[in-house]
Amino acid sequence: MFSKRFTFVIIMRNQIKPFSMRADRIIFVILFLLVMLISSVCSVNSYTQQYESKSITVKEFLERPFNFVPSIKNFNASMSPSYKMQRYRMLKPPIDTIYRFYKGKNEIFLQRSKHDESMFAGSISSKKIQMQNGIQIGMYKKDFLCRFDGLMQRESDTIKLKHSDVNYCFTFIFKNDKLVLVKIDNK
Repeated sequence: MFSKRFTFVIIMRNQIKPFSMRADRIIFVILFLLVMLISSVCSVNSYTQQYESKSITVKEFLERPFNFVPSIKNFNASMSPSYKMQRYRMLKPPIDTIYRFYKGKNEIFLQRSKHDESMFAGSISSKKIQMQNGIQIGMYKKDFLCRFDGLMQRESDTIKLKHSDVNYCFTFIFKNDKLVLVKIDNK
């Protein structure tokens, strides 16, 4: 049934080389490519649906914004070796040490005092930094709002998340309904 042969031409290194293939192999190759295309589309859809079904509270996000508690030890473990760390020691009482984790335009500042360690400032503009619940630069505002409980659609291009139990706040800046910048500030 599939004994008919087809001749194709391949151009490699400026040479024309004919080759032939039976019809049954052509159908096999087309079916294989079709199955690969469908499986890749399905895997992309399952990845995006993974976050659509789960929404978190603002407090949950602020307590673990990068899927871990913000501490110098955790940042050092998760961001090394691609991120650099600078250390600034303040000699005036109270004696504090400021840590800066940075790469390009992305930077996060943490402060360590005698009794406390906390994140207090930062700026994120890279898609490579993924925060809790799949929040990342480049996502649409509608998708961002669906990831949180109780956040309603807003006309503003800026969304500020803060909670009384956490001493910093996140400001998400959108341009054309896409997240372009995340700023971390003290309250």
